[in-house]
Amino acid sequence: RRSVSCPVPLHRVECESSKDVGIECAKTCQNLDLECVSQGCISGCVCPAGTVRYRRDCIPPDQCPCFHNNHPYAPGQSISIDCNTCVCEGRQWKCTERVCDGVCRTVGESNYISYDGLKFSFPGRCQYVLAQDYCNGVEGTFRLLVENTACGVIGHRCSKSISVFYMGGLITMEKGEVRMRKPVMKETEVEMVRSGLYYTVLLGKHISITWDMGTRIILQISSMYRNKVCGLCGNFDGSPNNDLVSSNNQVEVNPVDFGNSWKVRPSCADAVQVTQSSHATHSTKLHTTLNYTLHTTLHYTKLHTTLHYTLHYTSLHYTTLHYTTLH
Repeated sequence: RRSVSCPVPLHRVECESSKDVGIECAKTCQNLDLECVSQGCISGCVCPAGTVRYRRDCIPPDQCPCFHNNHPYAPGQSISIDCNTCVCEGRQWKCTERVCDGVCRTVGESNYISYDGLKFSFPGRCQYVLAQDYCNGVEGTFRLLVENTACGVIGHRCSKSISVFYMGGLITMEKGEVRMRKPVMKETEVEMVRSGLYYTVLLGKHISITWDMGTRIILQISSMYRNKVCGLCGNFDGSPNNDLVSSNNQVEVNPVDFGNSWKVRPSCADAVQVTQSSHATHSTKLHTTLNYTLHTTLHYTKLHTTLHYTLHYTSLHYTTLHYTTLH
């Protein structure tokens, strides 16, 4: 027979009527701020009044930890979330309120992740405005145009061509090269860096563009552009719910309509909604593995290299592109 006694410091409560409250409403550090709705009293062991259960102990509520990703943090401990620091105080996170940099990504031939985290698919074959600050009639400073380019595999686009307009200049990123086609204005800081398979172009202190010479682009802009940009990367206002704003300032529901609105050349045919069997859309749960083999000649080393990369994504939750160089 089970003992009716409780280990110290717990004490036992017995349910004598349907109106009594038992262990179903016992307070813990995790449910301390939740209201209990009892559907029937349950007898058992509870902590003394003025304390709550945490693991096997009974502690004062102000000693409860904070939680992040189900991991406990003691009072006074801190964590970093994006560019902000959060400190655990009185069971709650107290965070700084800095506006973090915006990061937009292109993954594969047709997948995008906006500054505000919206993931969508747009299978466009034209040239489009990826990002710019020429929005709502405002005279801006930069514009990035992007286009998928063929690689010899029928039906596939294995690289992106990028045109960067900045402070009167033009920089192109295509065919494994980064070139200054037109010089920028005097006193303008532009830096082009090569690191392994990646090129990074730094436009002043507030914009960086990283390109893997394939279909992956990482565009990072500083917080000064908050709510001042537009294009396929979105408006960087902190909310993913209104990222599909077209070039005529209308919120679109369909990513294809949104993408077509940012087409540079009207004569280029509109993209159409693809079938579920060939692509994953923003609302389709499709498990896909794309395997491309890209044969290219790197002009700067005259080295013939075969790059094989695999992109895995499930319901548009993308993983990192993994590259293998085959000699």
